[in-house]
Amino acid sequence: MDFIVGKNLLTWQKKMEKIIDLCLSLGINTFDLADIYAGYTAEHTFGEIISRKNVKREEPGSVH
Repeated sequence: MDFIVGKNLLTWQKKMEKIIDLCLSLGINTFDLADIYAGYTAEHTFGEIISRKNVKREEPGSVH
């Protein structure tokens, strides 16, 4: 298994954030993750990114 470290991790996180932004702008509000993705860091990284997006749980996909 390849682990994402250093510069590759930062690049991967930026790409993930762009994909999340695109999904939210298109009204896509369901994401499927597994702990094994990205060297066991995908769920944690997704949580950090989505927490900065100000998405209300009551209105999935609604960005304010």
